[in-house]
Amino acid sequence: MDYIHTNNSSVILELISNYGDNSEVMLLINEAMNVLIRENYETKMFALIEQFLSQQPKEGEALIKDFNTTYKKIESNQANSLVISEYNELSQQLAPITRLRKLASVSMVNGMFLTEYFNEDIENYCESSFRLLRMLMADPLINVRNDAIMYVYYLANKKHTNEYSPLKENLTKIIIHEMYSDFKNTPIFLLLTSHLSIDIAEIAIRLSILLIMDDIMDSGSNREQANFYLNEIDIVLKHFIKNITKIIPIEMLIPHLMPVLRRQITFQSDYVNNILEYQAFWDEELIPIKSSDDNVWCRDKYRNMLPFIFHYNTDFRTTLRDNKMG
Repeated sequence: MDYIHTNNSSVILELISNYGDNSEVMLLINEAMNVLIRENYETKMFALIEQFLSQQPKEGEALIKDFNTTYKKIESNQANSLVISEYNELSQQLAPITRLRKLASVSMVNGMFLTEYFNEDIENYCESSFRLLRMLMADPLINVRNDAIMYVYYLANKKHTNEYSPLKENLTKIIIHEMYSDFKNTPIFLLLTSHLSIDIAEIAIRLSILLIMDDIMDSGSNREQANFYLNEIDIVLKHFIKNITKIIPIEMLIPHLMPVLRRQITFQSDYVNNILEYQAFWDEELIPIKSSDDNVWCRDKYRNMLPFIFHYNTDFRTTLRDNKMG
């Protein structure tokens, strides 16, 4: 608790860095973090979490880049014994930084967001909390970003604070709304020069689609949640296309949008095991198999989009023409 009186976090940082693989040490640190959260030391917590997220490995960006490259190979089923060995070695080197990031993620999402004071005064704490959440979701380490997204998604099922008071609002819904607002309020020239707001909007869409899928799977659902998030996605995409095409022709954007679409498809297909199951999974009452209306999304349009996304056919205009002829 020395940090409360001195604002010196060096002891905590050193403990996590040097003894983070010791379960008893981490248990002590987690309890100290919980005390800061429970006792309303929110300003101290915000500052401490920001320090956790600002620490960098001694080897610098090169180590993170190598780790991400290896991580992507494993994600895309390109792993062999050498890749796994390299991944384990890089993970070990990054362990002190990763532990800090993941502690920040858990403390932020499962701690701060579920406090009594956040629940009672969301507007007051939302800006500071979302600023740190943006740092988490923009973290250069892929596994840290993915963990943060997962924790935010799980928040959707929370009904009570950590003190068992009923939550006044769905926290995931609030976070998604803040992400969309951040994107829509970012000037176009900043969207063109920095990928952060676009990345945040992509994550928001990813979370929205997961919640849409949950709503569809719920047999007792009246689809209000699914329709709400579909409408949010529609507004954001229309905002982006309307403003960005004033500066850049849509044809020039296509190569940049392909990786984004590919990440969305891969992420969502993992959720239901594979892409074919994902396509069969959709509820026909919400998403029809076929539709002659160009403005209505259907499974056939999804099937026709896959060759473009996965480079089976890199000429988008040819793909569109072939689909219309088919």
